[in-house]
Amino acid sequence: MKNATSRHGYFWAALCLLAAWGAARANTDKPIILADTQGATHQILLATDATPPEQNAAKEVASLLQQVTGREFKTVNQRTEGRPVIAVGAGAAHVVSPDLDLSHGSLGDEGIIIQTHGQDLILSGAEKAPRGTIYAVYTFLEDEAGCRWWSPRA
Repeated sequence: MKNATSRHGYFWAALCLLAAWGAARANTDKPIILADTQGATHQILLATDATPPEQNAAKEVASLLQQVTGREFKTVNQRTEGRPVIAVGAGAAHVVSPDLDLSHGSLGDEGIIIQTHGQDLILSGAEKAPRGTIYAVYTFLEDEAGCRWWSPRA
């Protein structure tokens, strides 16, 4: 078990990383903070008719953000009033931004959307494209949250 000092320092380092990302990427000047000392500030929004790859992507982002921040991220199928979300997949993305073009013609099989709307974050691929959403999740986690995947061949 980690001692309280290293766990505390790790949490604040992760929080600063996520706040800095939010300040740089948000549509507003206010940074997006995904977790604080009280817990996760965002819920993961997943459409009720999400595809199996989108469901897997939501599990991955929840699990890995928990490892980064030390806070649990709850996955929901309905938006909670006044609570920001991480929208995973096309159906959830359309809840946050109904006019967002997630057509296959626009993004193809592997195109991704990583976008903010106020305090909400969208991670999605094209509608009915099996890989785009998981690519969006892994791109966000690697580029913005500092996650790395190592293998003996890397």
